[in-house]
Amino acid sequence: MDLFNLADGHENTAAALAKIQCPVLVLGSQTDILFPIWQQKQLAEELIQAGNPNVTFFELNSIFGHDTFLLDVNGVSTALKGFLEISALSIEEEIHPQA
Repeated sequence: MDLFNLADGHENTAAALAKIQCPVLVLGSQTDILFPIWQQKQLAEELIQAGNPNVTFFELNSIFGHDTFLLDVNGVSTALKGFLEISALSIEEEIHPQA
């Protein structure tokens, strides 16, 4: 994870993020020290600034740190369910716009 550079093959990070136009869920845990919540917020903000209007940020309040995604099944599944429902509604509105 320390060797990954999103900007590889692109002019900069913003250019790389601008290519992502699908709905995105950025899900972070307050106690994650490997991927701190401030980095998750920054990623969500940079995706929006790069032109993606379909970014959802969700912050989990969990004691499990980076393992939250493995151990907090209720919190993660609730966030994911909400994101998928909102995304499905957005897609439905694009396909069948209200007159």
